[in-house]
Amino acid sequence: PRYGKNEPHHGMPPGHLPVRSYLAVPVKLPEGEVSGGLFLAHPEPGVFTERAERLAQSIAAQAAVAMVNARLFQASHAQEVKLKEIAAEREKLLDSERAARTQAERLSHLKDEFLATLSHELRTPLNAIQGWATLLRHKGNSEKELDRGLEVIERNVRAQAQIVNDLLDMS
Repeated sequence: PRYGKNEPHHGMPPGHLPVRSYLAVPVKLPEGEVSGGLFLAHPEPGVFTERAERLAQSIAAQAAVAMVNARLFQASHAQEVKLKEIAAEREKLLDSERAARTQAERLSHLKDEFLATLSHELRTPLNAIQGWATLLRHKGNSEKELDRGLEVIERNVRAQAQIVNDLLDMS
């Protein structure tokens, strides 16, 4: 009875197809949220029956299931993308950790080589100093042997001092 009396068109807008029968069914998601509607129209009156309404409701229910499935698919795809990003980040971190471990092992090896060389360089002058000091303790050394021994001790003390100074400069 109200048809054709409502503003702004008082019925159908100009140029619109004629509608005399109309069936609207909500598309409800399982949680009860109305996500849209299924709207059917026909130019003849009385076309839509109870059977047509049940069919439309069935189609709307299937549309709701399809919408839920599409949302789930999008969510699972987004989750998959995120998991791939996390896996890639994890792989980068593992590569970084491997590189850091390799570098640490290389530096440790270099440190060990340096300490072995340093130990050798420090012992060499000490051995000469110790040897000549022991020889000079014995009585009966000639003046020439005494001068030579003191010269070797002094030269090795200077070498030892230079090694220590170099170490201090390096540190």
